[in-house]
Amino acid sequence: MFKVLFITPPSPLIKKIITSKTTGLKDFTFYHTVIPTTQSFQITIHSPHIVVVDLDLVTIPICQIVNSFTIQNTTPLLIGLTSCYQKAFHSLKHQFFDTLIKPATFNQLSSTLHLCKKHLIKPNQFLRVHKSYIINPYYVIKINHSRKFLYLKDCNTFIPFTVKYKKEINLIDSLKKEKIFELPLL
Repeated sequence: MFKVLFITPPSPLIKKIITSKTTGLKDFTFYHTVIPTTQSFQITIHSPHIVVVDLDLVTIPICQIVNSFTIQNTTPLLIGLTSCYQKAFHSLKHQFFDTLIKPATFNQLSSTLHLCKKHLIKPNQFLRVHKSYIINPYYVIKINHSRKFLYLKDCNTFIPFTVKYKKEINLIDSLKKEKIFELPLL
């Protein structure tokens, strides 16, 4: 559901993230390249939601990195990796979502990706779960996988979902388990 583009040299950390079978990372599709950030070939093809860039590789100023990732008037969330505290400071100053100091760990990077996921899902975003139903995932109380029904808050009818929209149902399910979709008690 969420596309992540890594613009980094090959490393054990990136390989571990991409090949991880951790349930929390199943909502991500990963792409990896080592092209310079001035070329936008991979970026426009994949239209990533999140870009992880090694700032030690980049030769252009950090303020231009944000502009080089603008795709169809939207900028993906940028995560920087660097061994230089000054580059980390500048990246955060120039609208990076987060910057990790090398050597970053698996837990640090996966936690940052989870925060990005939480940031990308907005309360007014609707998801299609059936050809006749579009729902606001914040109102899902329960998912019955065996009967293929959703239960919504303040709704007396069951909302069916189909296998065609299994990715959306799994996303809602994983976000509810992570308590990202918590409705305030009225």
